[in-house]
Amino acid sequence: EKVFSQTGLTISVGIGTSKFIAKIASGMKKPNGLTLVAPGEEETFIESLSMDQLWGVGKKTQDKLHHLSIYSVGHLKSIPLPALQNMFGSASGHYLYQVSRGIDPGIYTGKTKSHSISNETTFNRDIADPEVIRHSLFELCHTVVFRLLEEQKQSNVVFIKLRYSDFTTTTAQTNLIEPVKSVEQAYQAATELLFKRWNGKNPIRLLGIGFSQVSPRESISQGDLFGIDQIEQKRKRVEQAVLGIRNKYSKSIIHKGSLLDPDKNNSAPKAPRKKDHPNQNRE
Repeated sequence: EKVFSQTGLTISVGIGTSKFIAKIASGMKKPNGLTLVAPGEEETFIESLSMDQLWGVGKKTQDKLHHLSIYSVGHLKSIPLPALQNMFGSASGHYLYQVSRGIDPGIYTGKTKSHSISNETTFNRDIADPEVIRHSLFELCHTVVFRLLEEQKQSNVVFIKLRYSDFTTTTAQTNLIEPVKSVEQAYQAATELLFKRWNGKNPIRLLGIGFSQVSPRESISQGDLFGIDQIEQKRKRVEQAVLGIRNKYSKSIIHKGSLLDPDKNNSAPKAPRKKDHPNQNRE
């Protein structure tokens, strides 16, 4: 009632003896309802659900269950644990055994999950041109680095995601010694990961980059303390100045020169060469 009076939005509530039961119950009477599962009624509540309402049981698992002629939660509950583990594997079998009985499988531990910041793009057509791929990667790095700065977070774990024309998807990540301070630093790491996963020829359908294990930004890093990597420190100050301009005026008012149309000036950053110094990326 308080949410509705202050925002005009309705919410749905689920109440149960575990977070697992409450989670399922919260979806029963959307968009504006309350579902209470009283103590001792967990199994009855779970058995009343259709298989697609059983939280954590996805389409592939449902398809396999149907292939085994298991169409209801009650039938699933009747199958002994060893049989479920034999059919679905130890972990998945144990999960199905628990959830079909209304037992919280421990999916909510109360621990904060590792936060990540990422961005990806799906091309209108499959792309195999290295210059276009490099330009797109740099543009993605630009976006995620400024998101990192805007949220006042830091990370030294960079990852990329690739999806090829046949929908095969692959990822790769690297752990840097120091948190990322600039777009160029992120691009350097992302490009090295790109050419570990891509031969420069196979058409790419989707490209993504992100940071994982994101944490609140510290005012003093180890590199700052010992005077390490002064060029990156200067780049960090430049990025902070650019961020200030973007926040004061418009996000579209200032861009990296490398993000100009590569078809017009061919200014996309080049892939790093072994003889290049890490801090000598073109801009």
